[in-house]
Amino acid sequence: MSAWAMTVAAAILSQGSFAHSVNLRALHTGVGTALGCLVAGALVLLDPHGVWLALVLAALTLVIELVVVRNFALAMVFITPLAVLLVHASGRLPNPLTLVWTRLVETLIACVAAVAVGQIVSRRWAVRQRLNAVTAALTAAADAVEQCTPEAVGVLQRTRWNLVLVSERTAGERADVRAAVAPLDQAAADLASV
Repeated sequence: MSAWAMTVAAAILSQGSFAHSVNLRALHTGVGTALGCLVAGALVLLDPHGVWLALVLAALTLVIELVVVRNFALAMVFITPLAVLLVHASGRLPNPLTLVWTRLVETLIACVAAVAVGQIVSRRWAVRQRLNAVTAALTAAADAVEQCTPEAVGVLQRTRWNLVLVSERTAGERADVRAAVAPLDQAAADLASV
């Protein structure tokens, strides 16, 4: 089951290693999994079989699909019991509560590891990200003015969105990282308003 810890850490870091967003995703994952382990423990103790198991799995899947895009922490409350019940249904575990406990511990280890990695954002890396976004937006703006085509305007719009995203993410970083990207803030603000 140690693959679970690596999978969780990779999932937390998959959307970028900005410290603020990693911290938030780790918190959502940890809290959601902890609550999900409580639900999973209760469901495993009920030990549903046959049609009842199928209905519980279907209900969990439906709720996950409904909430995962809007609230990942809430989705983890249902993803965890779904995963535990699927393994439990295979009949390979003598004590399914061991799986619940293992899932909780490995998720918490993964969250701590992901947060540690997320804190390693360097000033140079953050400046490079912001500079690349500003440069891409300036290039796209020049192309849109020269070419005056819908495609060039679409590229400009996408680069502006990327610039706003990079600016928002680096704004949530440590003070020294924010200070390093501050000279690019006005350029980013001007380009975002174009």
